[in-house]
Amino acid sequence: MCLSAIDAVLTLRIKEDGPGLSADAMVHFGQRRDTRLLFQGLPRRQTGMSLGLGSVIIKAIVELHGGHYEIANGEGRSEYSGARLGLTFPRRYS
Repeated sequence: MCLSAIDAVLTLRIKEDGPGLSADAMVHFGQRRDTRLLFQGLPRRQTGMSLGLGSVIIKAIVELHGGHYEIANGEGRSEYSGARLGLTFPRRYS
């Protein structure tokens, strides 16, 4: 994670070393998804759970503060080859 403040911009960059995001997940980042059924053992023990609210919350916070976000996957040769999230906010001075 890296936080920088240059001129009138505050930027937060998060990099992870996991498998990254699928193309579908990147396209739908910040969009609320339908409820999914998760099976816990036997089919009769299914539970409904909404997944993907984290990106919806991130998008809402960034947009409410007049910022923007970027989502991508790193490259295989990078130290962090997984997902990369960049959040940029305008700095406000008081």
